[in-house]
Amino acid sequence: MSQRKVYYNGTFVPETEARVSVFDSALMFGDMVFDMTRSFHGKQFALRDHLERLYAGIRMLRIPIRMSIRT
Repeated sequence: MSQRKVYYNGTFVPETEARVSVFDSALMFGDMVFDMTRSFHGKQFALRDHLERLYAGIRMLRIPIRMSIRT
């Protein structure tokens, strides 16, 4: 089974390499946004809807982000 990847500090890394500092503002102050997706037969279900909801939350909390949703 292949190892899952996570987006961490601007790059995708194996999940075992992702580390978050205890001083990270998400842990210290709870300023975080997340959304979960489902996949069926290896394809994400309603991915665009999930990404738009995620980005709306990011904008509401004024969390800086350098990435955009690709069309």
